[in-house]
Parts: sequence; C-alpha cells; structure tokens
Amino acid sequence: MVARMALTAAAIVLLLLAAAYGALHYTTGVPGRSHSGPLPPLADEERVLAVALKRHIEAIASREHNLRRYDELEKAARYIEMTLASYGYLVGRQEFFLDDNPVRNIDVVIEPRADTTDPEVIVVGAHYDSVVGSPGANDNGSGVAAVIELARLLRDLTGIAERRIRLVLFVNEEPP
Repeated sequence: MVARMALTAAAIVLLLLAAAYGALHYTTGVPGRSHSGPLPPLADEERVLAVALKRHIEAIASREHNLRRYDELEKAARYIEMTLASYGYLVGRQEFFLDDNPVRNIDVVIEPRADTTDPEVIVVGAHYDSVVGSPGANDNGSGVAAVIELARLLRDLTGIAERRIRLVLFVNEEPP
C-alpha cells in the first residue's frame, strides 16, 4: 500500500514536471528555425526606409523627452507635426495641460472614398514621450517612426481608400 502511494506520488510529480517543462517551452519557444549566417542585402526601397526610420528615431528619441524634459518633448511634437505636414496632411491636435504645461496628441486622417458611408476606421498609433531616464528609442521612438513612415507610404490613399485611416501619435503614455 505504501509502495503504491509512493509510486502514485512519483507519477504525479513527474506529470507536474512534464507539464511545467511543456508550459515553459510553449511560452519561450520560437516557431520555425532561427536564421543563421549573414543577412541578405537590403533592396533599394528597404534601404531608403531604414534611413528614414533612423532619421525619425534620432530626431524624436535621441534624448529623454517627457514632462521632466518638457523642451525636448515639445521638440519631438514639433518634429512630428512638421514631418506629417510636409507629407501634405492636415495635422490635428488634441491639446490639454499637465503640470501647467501644454501637451498634445497629434493625428492625421486619411479619408475614404466620397461614396463611402459610415466607413470602418483603422487606428494606428504610438506614444511619443519617453520614460524618465531614457531617450525612448524603443519606447516608443521606433513606433513613432513607423507611424510617420506609414503616413508617408499611405498618403496617396486619400479619397480612394475604403476605410478611414487615423494615424495617432499620443503623449503621456508614461507617467503621470
């Protein structure tokens, strides 16, 4: 009887260990095979895109920019607005005050065809402030750069898209 209970307990422990291993493998495993060797060369369009993304990230997220570094936050917002305007967009603002400082969400809209009634709306966004102590290149300068480049690539869809596309760059994802 004792031997049977010990065998049952051992079986349960083994099942729990197997389940834990399976859960760990499932949550950390990468599908497919990892790449090895040199990366293939970039196509011309990919190279142009990489240069543009780098330029945007450097302009927005090379320095800490948040309410503690308000001047840098304002520079980032002005860069975003000027870049979107240079693509021909009417740049929208949702302004409000935080700690007596004016801040704003920034957006552009790509309107659908004129005959589209009650269109679906696709929203793509990223926050342009950085966490205290960080320039925010990946939180979220790279996201902002991607939205800006998406705006450039989609600008010709105005008036011909089937959906309204709203590109939003918002402030204060980070505290406060």
